[in-house]
Amino acid sequence: MGELQMSETELLAQILPQPGSVEARALDAAVECFGEKGFNKVTMADVASAAGMARSTLYRYFRERDDLIIGVVERESILMSLSIYQRIRRFSNIEDYVVEGVIAALDEMERNSILMRLFSDDSAALAGRILLSTNRVQEIGVKVLKYIVSPTELERGLRNDVDGKQIIDWILRVLVSIKMMPSEYTVSETACRKLLKDMLLPALVNRP
Repeated sequence: MGELQMSETELLAQILPQPGSVEARALDAAVECFGEKGFNKVTMADVASAAGMARSTLYRYFRERDDLIIGVVERESILMSLSIYQRIRRFSNIEDYVVEGVIAALDEMERNSILMRLFSDDSAALAGRILLSTNRVQEIGVKVLKYIVSPTELERGLRNDVDGKQIIDWILRVLVSIKMMPSEYTVSETACRKLLKDMLLPALVNRP
């Protein structure tokens, strides 16, 4: 599908908090706290203490715990997206790009302890509410998408009546449902790939 539209360093600089900044320190502390206690038990006070900052400082960047969780999910998702791109860049058509991209995303999620913690039994309801009821995760996905796939390449294969946000929203819902509600259709990579080809591609891709 082509080369990354800008270097990974440039991309990360544009859409991630500057390393060492107050926001980055808060996210680092949040990852540490969530990893130790889980998402439901961590408080803003816990994160502020771990980051070595006053709660008032933390609240200037994150109004509530949900904002902090979204910030962590966004950052982990961006880093994961770059790994996914390296795995699927060899595919030359939009159908393989979409299906193998989702398969790669599922695999990368399994490797990410923080994201998997979010999908654990005690955090599942929280994950569904935060990931599917806010536009912020979709917006960051659109930002990443436009750098790794050119608009021309997208227009050639995707339906004319869907846009980037719709694509990200739908794929996000597919990923969340597969992780939270596994079934016989997702029990293996082969089964999951068939499900995506049969159900996801018709919703996104132009077919003769």
